[in-house]
Amino acid sequence: MRRAHRTDGSHAEIVEHLTAIGATVQSLAGIGGGCPDLLVGHQGVNLLVEEKDGEKAQSQRDLTEYQERWVKRWKGMPVIVATSGREAVRLVCAAVDGPNNAVRVK
Repeated sequence: MRRAHRTDGSHAEIVEHLTAIGATVQSLAGIGGGCPDLLVGHQGVNLLVEEKDGEKAQSQRDLTEYQERWVKRWKGMPVIVATSGREAVRLVCAAVDGPNNAVRVK
């Protein structure tokens, strides 16, 4: 029997904020293996977003070993790491304006 996937405490807030600015959001959380939590489409640009709960200690907000490996193998767009809805909006908008503008990108 397959276990239900977990999402970070920030999941609903991040999705709500991103959809409020007109982005489309597809959860990838159930894929596992280090794959980022969200696929986000905004203004014709696709982005990957890893959610981290901003209420947790910094050590619990770091990427896991699986996530680090996934990011290193990925040949596409960078992965944005966001800890809140507001941060996700800021980073997604910055990445849409120019990929080098997003400051918390892996």
